[in-house]
Amino acid sequence: MKKALLLCSVIFMFACSNENEVTTPENSTSENATTASKPTPTIENATDEMFFAYVNSESYILLQNKISNFNLKLNLPYIIEFEDSSEMLIWVEANLDLTMFVNLEEATNKWSEIVSLQSLEPAQFPEIYDFMTTAPEELAVEMYNKWLNLKEGTPTVFTTNCEKNFKMCTSIANTEYHRTASYFAQDTQIMADAKRKQDERLDFCRDNYIKCVKN
Repeated sequence: MKKALLLCSVIFMFACSNENEVTTPENSTSENATTASKPTPTIENATDEMFFAYVNSESYILLQNKISNFNLKLNLPYIIEFEDSSEMLIWVEANLDLTMFVNLEEATNKWSEIVSLQSLEPAQFPEIYDFMTTAPEELAVEMYNKWLNLKEGTPTVFTTNCEKNFKMCTSIANTEYHRTASYFAQDTQIMADAKRKQDERLDFCRDNYIKCVKN
């Protein structure tokens, strides 16, 4: 399982780069940055209704904003494949000057807040977590692409090369997320890690799309 996830991560880093150039998200320094969103997707069926309720819930928005803010402060110079959150925090301690954290304690406390919120999700959204573990991969990735990638500045149609590359990039990111969630949906630490990586990678896809359009 770990080898499959690692392979997916490697594919992501190469396939999603623009002309073989791997870039990192353009981080904001705002402590209270929130995730701007593009228009809500069309609701076509009961699965869409389920995801609409999920992504518009206060608890989901709070958790995602904390994850986004954590990634902003983490300020990775490039995508690093941490084995788990412990390895990530060890990296923070060793590279504190590269991050926007004041000290390791701040990073640890902020990560603990994310883990605490994540621990509540399975009970709050049992239908979503059942979907994660039972839905076919193709359907799951389709729904994640549609509902878990609502950040501002991303396309809704995919006709140009930039748009097609963006769709491929997000599909790879969400496939990796799905393959983790389908096995470990009830594991709080692993899911917190998976959501942080998903947010990081979707930012990567968006920023490379924006760069592609400007070129």
